[in-house]
Amino acid sequence: MNEPLVPFGVCLGCGKEKALKSKGVCNSCYVQFRRTGTYERSRQPRGMCTVPGCEKPAHGKGLCYMHARRLKVSGSLDDPRADNYNLKSNHELYSLWTAYQRKNAYPIVPEWKAEFFTFAEGVGKRPSSAHRLFRLRKDQPLGPGNFEWRERMVTRHADETDAEYNQRHRFARRTVNGTAAWDSDLRSKYGADFDLKRLKAMAETQNDLCAISGAPETRIRHGRPQHLTVDHDHATGKVRQLLTGACNTGLGLFNDDTSLLAKAILYLAKHDPEGNGQQKIDAAIAYLQRHPVASLDKDAILPQS
Repeated sequence: MNEPLVPFGVCLGCGKEKALKSKGVCNSCYVQFRRTGTYERSRQPRGMCTVPGCEKPAHGKGLCYMHARRLKVSGSLDDPRADNYNLKSNHELYSLWTAYQRKNAYPIVPEWKAEFFTFAEGVGKRPSSAHRLFRLRKDQPLGPGNFEWRERMVTRHADETDAEYNQRHRFARRTVNGTAAWDSDLRSKYGADFDLKRLKAMAETQNDLCAISGAPETRIRHGRPQHLTVDHDHATGKVRQLLTGACNTGLGLFNDDTSLLAKAILYLAKHDPEGNGQQKIDAAIAYLQRHPVASLDKDAILPQS
């Protein structure tokens, strides 16, 4: 379907040959006439910047673009390149404050987030370059009464990787805080009612053996055998039992899917190098029949025969 052609001609308003919108005038003249009642255009005189010594035209609110931008960024009309500590962009806490302006930053009270100097006055002077801001209560935003300056435990080396730095930081944190850091990690991962005391009670119930394999943990960390890993339901978050790292990782990779685990058993039997795959399948079925789910103790390890 052909679209109607736009009429061209000499505009009665500006005298130029253009596409005509209505009544013999182009679109810009049509809009001009509706706004002002005339085709005549007159540029409104722009005032000059009100900052003494500035000869640039005003951009808005009596300020040129440069001074308006400077006021927004630094909070002052002074030259930010000058050695002026009163400028917020020159303040030692300014970069810290801007980090809280990011989309996924830690929560901060609105009055501190909106105004830098309110934030700077609230947190006070940083004791040293190694100190960082921490919230005392993690469930509340950073604000009056809910912050403290803590000295950084580990300073990052320029040539180390993220993994190396994180390992040093975890080791230093546990050295300083002892089991308190471990207890805090357990609560944050598995809920406020799951602490180190409950973890040790579960390990004692299981005799420090994996609830699946019945074997102790063999992985070594910091020169010592690692503690059994807490296994939990990823859908509900409920803690189940303690497993070795290998068993826990295996369940996670199989998405806790019993059908997928059964297919894995069948797959291994199919590729059995000795050709005894069917006998192993029969043994697995016999094991499941000997130990129905209803007869199992939820806190004990699985029967090993």
